[in-house]
Amino acid sequence: MKIWKDSGFWILLLVNVSLLIRYLFFALPVEAVIIAYWTQSVILGMFHAARIFLYPVDKINEPRSNEVKRKGKVFTGLFFIIHYYGFHLAYLFIIVVSLSSAHMFKGWIFTVFSFLLSGFLEFRTDIRNDRKNPRFSVNALMFIPYIRIIPMHLFMAGPKWLNWTNEMMFLVLKSIADVLFYRLITYPKIKDKKKPV
Repeated sequence: MKIWKDSGFWILLLVNVSLLIRYLFFALPVEAVIIAYWTQSVILGMFHAARIFLYPVDKINEPRSNEVKRKGKVFTGLFFIIHYYGFHLAYLFIIVVSLSSAHMFKGWIFTVFSFLLSGFLEFRTDIRNDRKNPRFSVNALMFIPYIRIIPMHLFMAGPKWLNWTNEMMFLVLKSIADVLFYRLITYPKIKDKKKPV
């Protein structure tokens, strides 16, 4: 399936664009944008953990027995959950301490529902593609969601380099990372390197 025919991609793009428009023209507070994207990251982690646990054993690109691969997959999934959500708990503490306000959750329910729908459609496409795509490393799969966290860090330090406001820096980088991530992961071009018999 081509990316422009994928409903999950369009929903993801529309949610990001709507947040940008609401921030620029409808006075959506920056703390509401930050907590929306934090929530999206939490949702993505949930679907990604499920993807790791459901990843086909015969598609794991490691020279080990299926039983070892299966155990390794479970360990990787559990490690991902502990590490990923541990980071997000710490990040939530920083957000609440530094940005907490009465308007932090403005429009939050609609945004969360949209990200849940987008995440589910992306997850469904990923699971379908995992069965068809060339073999891949589960360990490498674990690090994929962290790509979307990079804009959060650049949002804190980047304005010093580009003279952007924190808010604009975050919105632009986060939207680009979302779309690129979706394109690269949902429609990967991975060559299956097989040893000659």
